[in-house]
Amino acid sequence: ESRPEPFSVVIDGPNVAYSRQNFEGGCFSYHQIELVRQKLLAQGQHALVMLPWKYLQPVIPNHARFQPTAQTQAAFSKHEVTAEEQA
Repeated sequence: ESRPEPFSVVIDGPNVAYSRQNFEGGCFSYHQIELVRQKLLAQGQHALVMLPWKYLQPVIPNHARFQPTAQTQAAFSKHEVTAEEQA
């Protein structure tokens, strides 16, 4: 019986996704997680991506440190997952 290759690194998905997102319009970025995963793969690493359930929903919380004004608060309180991010 063959065993799967053990993981050599764990990626904290939310921390990677929110990295450098502290600007107006900044939000959770699945793309950033994939970039890190691909970079590690190219280095021969076998990565496990950890994502809590709330980040796998169609609308995810926006925890970026950007503090919206009263006018923009509603627009930036949640991020809706785009079709590109779902692909």
